[in-house]
Amino acid sequence: MSSEVELQIENFEGPLDLLLSLVKEKQMDIFSIDLAELANSYLKLIDSLKDTNLDLASEYLVMAASLIQLKAKMVLDDPNSKKQVEEEKSDLLRQLSEYQQFKKISRELREKEDKRSNIFIKDVSSYDNFQYEIDESKLDGKSDAIKLIMAMRKMFERTNARKLKETTIEKFNLSPAERRIELIQLLNNNDNPTFDQIFSVPSMNHFVVTMLTLLDMSRKQEIILHQDQQFGKITIKKGVINE
Repeated sequence: MSSEVELQIENFEGPLDLLLSLVKEKQMDIFSIDLAELANSYLKLIDSLKDTNLDLASEYLVMAASLIQLKAKMVLDDPNSKKQVEEEKSDLLRQLSEYQQFKKISRELREKEDKRSNIFIKDVSSYDNFQYEIDESKLDGKSDAIKLIMAMRKMFERTNARKLKETTIEKFNLSPAERRIELIQLLNNNDNPTFDQIFSVPSMNHFVVTMLTLLDMSRKQEIILHQDQQFGKITIKKGVINE
């Protein structure tokens, strides 16, 4: 790993960034990486730096020293320091994992920022067209017919404009469960009602809810749809209903 490409330390944001790139090169999960092998790869990179890179690589050298110390403990395999070595290994891997998450979040935030920069907000519009025109003139007994017609025309225009701005939202609360109860009562009170009777409803909303309810009840065999001939009347028979 001594090519010129690998010596572009300025392309990395720090020693953890360099270590993470080495992990990605090996295409392995952080917690399953061979830490000794990772340390070797890192130290080879740092060793290949020129003297002119020392100022730039000072923080990388601190990490190199830590890895050398950790590697030495791993090689010695001293039972007395085994617990300490495991803690140092876990701490380093944890730092790498957290840094990986921070990089992912940073990348996502940068992407959102780029998308947001492509959103252009419309400037505030003028409200002049929506303001009522104030007419200071008055109608009196001496006003002519033309003036009266013009005043009435303006009145109707204002009234019509006000109606256009008003929106009415109709509230509709009937649910399929409620409609099912109504249909069960209808079946209890009527033998084999027809589609015409079932769909005698006041609005399209009622029609849609009724159709969905009938299909669901038919699927559950709570009702049986019957037709004697093509294009004939469809009657509804009561099936097994668990009320």
